[in-house]
Amino acid sequence: MRKQMAKKFFGFLWLMRIPIVCVSILLAMISLNFCCRYNFSYIVPLACIIMAGYIQNDILDYRIDKISASNRPLPSGNVSVKAAKRLYWILVVLGMVYGVILQQVFYLIYLCAILGAFYIYTKYCKSNWLLKNLFTAFTSTTVIFIPIIFDERLNIKVICLGNVAFFFTLGREILMDIRDREGDRVIINVKRPPVAFGHTLSVLFLFISFIVKEIYFFEADIMRYIVYILIVLVIYFLFIKKKSKYWVASESIKVVFLYDLAKIYMGSG
Repeated sequence: MRKQMAKKFFGFLWLMRIPIVCVSILLAMISLNFCCRYNFSYIVPLACIIMAGYIQNDILDYRIDKISASNRPLPSGNVSVKAAKRLYWILVVLGMVYGVILQQVFYLIYLCAILGAFYIYTKYCKSNWLLKNLFTAFTSTTVIFIPIIFDERLNIKVICLGNVAFFFTLGREILMDIRDREGDRVIINVKRPPVAFGHTLSVLFLFISFIVKEIYFFEADIMRYIVYILIVLVIYFLFIKKKSKYWVASESIKVVFLYDLAKIYMGSG
């Protein structure tokens, strides 16, 4: 019984994509800080809507995941589609109600646009890797423009942050495309990058993101690089027997990026 409850709990956490949502939230918080407009109230509805979007994505992809990713919470049965839909609507209502309370019409429109973007992505973009990845990178980067909604001007730090986020997302998404190459064949007319070309693009975009981040937000710091290595080693030794090398690489990149965003945030206030 406890094991089933634990599987269900972690299944819900997985559906909401907590780590990647934290990336978006940290980006928004840093951007607001850079524009001297940070308020926790702005973050709550955004988090709810993004989590709802990921759940919507998995619900719409249920039949595909049943074939290509049967270990995920919905196709595995750890979480029922009905329960996922219930959580989706709870998050949507919470996000929209909180957005209304803020009395910012443009922010409410933005939240609706994000939710719509998830639907467009799942329905119309997933078969073409280039369109899918550009759409994902652009949409996820829009969180840095939230200060504009609250009548603030963007500064050079926010623009650089957007570049970091865009190229990071593009590079990681291409890496994940290579990882999911076989399973994604169940998608009708699917197009995925050739492995060598995908590797080259992924490394290039991740490198651009890293260089911009180093130039505008950090000074050379050996201890920070050591932390990077430790993060990669820990994830490698914990998961390499259970997951693919691509999964280990993409998750390591994500955790390192979260670590850097946390450091940027702490220095942005």
